[in-house]
Amino acid sequence: MAETVSAAVKFIEQGHIRVGPDTITDPAFLVTRYDAYRWNVSTSSCLLKTTLPSLQRHMEDFVTWVDTSKLKRTIMRYNDELDDFDLL
Repeated sequence: MAETVSAAVKFIEQGHIRVGPDTITDPAFLVTRYDAYRWNVSTSSCLLKTTLPSLQRHMEDFVTWVDTSKLKRTIMRYNDELDDFDLL
């Protein structure tokens, strides 16, 4: 997503990055394994209590561009991946 740490910090502070469903604006935000499972499984579910230690998920799946990011749109346009439906 970013070539340097300073560029990554700017992307985060400007609101271009989300972790799970939440837009992150704090560069010091720490994603824990519990956060990753919390976004996929409700906290009242018995699945969370029984399988949390045994499940292995990749955290990069949870770090994405915000859907309304102009930077994301510019990159998609450059890569010729922008769909007309995304413009709505």
